[in-house]
Amino acid sequence: MLRVAFLILALVGCGQPVAEIMEPPVGPAEVRQIDLAPPDIELLPFSVRLNKLAHVFETSIEDEMFDELLQHRFALGDHNYARALRPDKRWSARKMGLWIRSLLPICSSTRLSELYPALTSAPDSFILSAYGRAADAADQSVLDDFMSQSAMGSDSERSYCLAILSSMEFVAR
Repeated sequence: MLRVAFLILALVGCGQPVAEIMEPPVGPAEVRQIDLAPPDIELLPFSVRLNKLAHVFETSIEDEMFDELLQHRFALGDHNYARALRPDKRWSARKMGLWIRSLLPICSSTRLSELYPALTSAPDSFILSAYGRAADAADQSVLDDFMSQSAMGSDSERSYCLAILSSMEFVAR
């Protein structure tokens, strides 16, 4: 008991909060990570984003179309308290790139064209499923601007899918 009290006294006396001392050191990859979202915007938990994707594609989270996404779940901010991995709700350039790369098989699936056959000409139903609200003129304007700058050319259906599912409205609150 005396040793514990001495340890706490020593840690408090050094001027750092105990929680900071007990946390593992930050690795070089985390130090260089740049947050892209303003501080008041928080990335939705991974499980919420995954469930939103399952809703958009009218399937379960166990569907094989999500395999690549699930393979990168911890790098995308998911948690596993048994492995001491806390949720990471920051939206960084690294995480954004990995999210988009993990969405490629989903947005390239035949399921997309089956559910949303007129995605590029009428994205309303896709936006309603993804955002939970009706599409408006601003949505179409943003998509038009995106497509005018997109290097994907003839693969505009996949571009629309990636743009909508990687937007802050879809991934953050």
